[in-house]
Amino acid sequence: MLVDWDTCLLAPPERDVWLVAREEPGILDAYRRRTGRTPDAGLVEAHRLRWDLADVASFAAELRSPHADDDDTRTAWAGLRAVLEGGPP
Repeated sequence: MLVDWDTCLLAPPERDVWLVAREEPGILDAYRRRTGRTPDAGLVEAHRLRWDLADVASFAAELRSPHADDDDTRTAWAGLRAVLEGGPP
């Protein structure tokens, strides 16, 4: 079991499954079978988009401020490009 304490919240099921739903399309049905609650696919997508927007904001803030060409800025640039191109950061 992995607990991400950085983003651990009481939240709707869509927030809990958005990341794995991208990789495992059957996860929403599995979640419904195990919990009796059916996650809304539109809300799953909304949580994914919210995460992408937060990443873009974070990467842009780092890259538009004074910075050096180092591992951190190269990672931010790669992450920004990945989000904008539709892939995982």
